[in-house]
Amino acid sequence: MANQPARLVLRPEHDEWDLIEQNPALLDAVLLPESYITPYPPGHLYQHQPHTRLANAVGKAGVALWRDPETPGLCSRTILRHSNLKRLLATPLAKAFPRPLQLALLADSATRRQALQLVLASQAGSETLTPPYFDLDRRDSPVHQLNVALARETVQAAGGQRPTAFVQVTHNRLLRGLLVDVAGDYAATGIRRVVLRVRGLKSERADARELTAMLEAIGAYVAHGVEAYADCAGMLGPVLIVGGATGFTTGTRFFKSVAAALLSTGGGGGGTAIQQLPSGSWSEHPRPAGQSAADTRVKNLEALRELTLLAVDDPDSLIGSMRSGGAQPAVWASVLAARKRRSA
Repeated sequence: MANQPARLVLRPEHDEWDLIEQNPALLDAVLLPESYITPYPPGHLYQHQPHTRLANAVGKAGVALWRDPETPGLCSRTILRHSNLKRLLATPLAKAFPRPLQLALLADSATRRQALQLVLASQAGSETLTPPYFDLDRRDSPVHQLNVALARETVQAAGGQRPTAFVQVTHNRLLRGLLVDVAGDYAATGIRRVVLRVRGLKSERADARELTAMLEAIGAYVAHGVEAYADCAGMLGPVLIVGGATGFTTGTRFFKSVAAALLSTGGGGGGTAIQQLPSGSWSEHPRPAGQSAADTRVKNLEALRELTLLAVDDPDSLIGSMRSGGAQPAVWASVLAARKRRSA
């Protein structure tokens, strides 16, 4: 995989170190949020375990490590009310500034540099170097100016790491074209990789309008020479690759969509049994009797890997499989086919 772009980037659950260590061939990279690197708080199930266990597993697997600074949620008032956010509260930016974080503080250049240095200093060993980022509301807003300034300063500090920016918008702002509108601004900073996060987009149930908006956003960055990744894409990820995305991130059970709330408090899945995505399929089914949840996660990763490789090597075959894969994949196939005809 040397010199090849990452296509499937795993967003693991907090305890999936065995999955990473034992299945390196299924992964191109692993994306760890900042809170997954912080020490376990008192009373946590893994309180006495090494808090670097996930990062160590990535190193043992020999795949690229990416990092998510996980900063948008620090601006949410929810952060003051939930005890299960203790690891997020232990991240560098959360410890250094009052919570919820007031972005007006970062308008001061010296304070902004302090915040940036705190976040970047924790990313040693990561292929990516990623600045703090905050929920984007409009192109002419102070938040966008802050995000762009942080991206520009990260490019200057990147050295051998890949300067990477997360661009996060709401579902409505995706449909209004905000990701497209700001693509040139990010490209002008020197950023060469973006991870696009859309709050409230149910990726695996995306309709034609939503898929088209994502493809237009991806195309806007690619046209500027910037790698474009869709965050938490699940089965939609290979479809986006056919449409021009460099790759996507996903989990094997969760992390297949970005929560609508600015700060997700988790919840463990509500007791719902993990489903299996069979090889070559576009829909999940109950896992076979006797198959463990851990084995099902691996099977799901294998199935996503197969779809990803098909998207890269034989996109027409992937589109063909979507046409017979159910109502939702058939919609995706129609969108891709129509775009292909227009570009011919």
